[in-house]
Amino acid sequence: MGMQTSFLQSKMAYAPSRRIILALVALAVFTIGLIVSLGSTIDIDERWQHLLSIPGLKPPPPTPIADGIPLRVMFLGASVTRGDVSTGNLGYRQPLHERMTARGNLVNFVGSQRLGDFPDNDLEAYPGNRVDQVHEHSTHIVPQTKPNLFVLHVGSNDCLQHWDTPNLGVRMRDLINYLFDTSPRATIIMSTLMTNTVPDAEKCILDVNIQIRKLASALEREGRPVVMAEMHSEQGLADRPLPEDISPDGTHPYDPGYAMLADIFWKAILEADERGFLQPPEENGVPLDGNAEREAEMLAEQQKTEVEVQALGKIRRRRIRRDYG
Repeated sequence: MGMQTSFLQSKMAYAPSRRIILALVALAVFTIGLIVSLGSTIDIDERWQHLLSIPGLKPPPPTPIADGIPLRVMFLGASVTRGDVSTGNLGYRQPLHERMTARGNLVNFVGSQRLGDFPDNDLEAYPGNRVDQVHEHSTHIVPQTKPNLFVLHVGSNDCLQHWDTPNLGVRMRDLINYLFDTSPRATIIMSTLMTNTVPDAEKCILDVNIQIRKLASALEREGRPVVMAEMHSEQGLADRPLPEDISPDGTHPYDPGYAMLADIFWKAILEADERGFLQPPEENGVPLDGNAEREAEMLAEQQKTEVEVQALGKIRRRRIRRDYG
């Protein structure tokens, strides 16, 4: 009888804990389903942030972009693309690199220039460049790199230099056609221009943005893999740089403004993924991992320096033996 009583007591003590466990599991499943139901337009990274509030529940790592294909990215533009005024010229490029690699993709930023306090900092951008000049520079680097993702932000200098702005959309189409023709597997993230506080420049900026939007719509109707990143607050969208986010030069944002641009570009890249635009890059000998490429370069440079030091040591020793017997 005592053994039976003890068994019943232990069973009664076990039952509530079992019910609690089942309730927690059900709550977790419900929470996951609720977050997923928020819709594919929300970045999955943001959805998982909701799960972090559940004690003991660790969400899985984010899904790689486009099933994990390597991302060979070229940033085309002028000084904003360079990240001028931002700390360490990180601009919007370094945050984007960080988010891409966090997804598990191999990433290599490509271009003929290197700028910014982060390893894989290649780009194709020149201060003061207009659309036609960016086009010209691209002809010297795109054929050998063949990116599968272009991030394009250019046009402010056309306004500031009063360079045939009524036909900027025509020049932009010529540039984009060239990029697609030269790198057929590419997706292009286009962007409008953010607000500009240089006197008398904003009217031109708004007009150019209309041309860029019309061009993006036309390219989409033609079936081209383009996504628009809307940078101007004039469209009524939140988290776009405002005049107070722009530095005294009137064109370049402070760090918080660049962070906004990074967020906008990131959402456009995720949209390109959702729409099935992104394709693997061509195999042309360009390394897939930009950080690893830079580490290899640094190691080779160190080894070269060591060899040179050893060679200089041998020369000195020969001279000593020659001069002092």
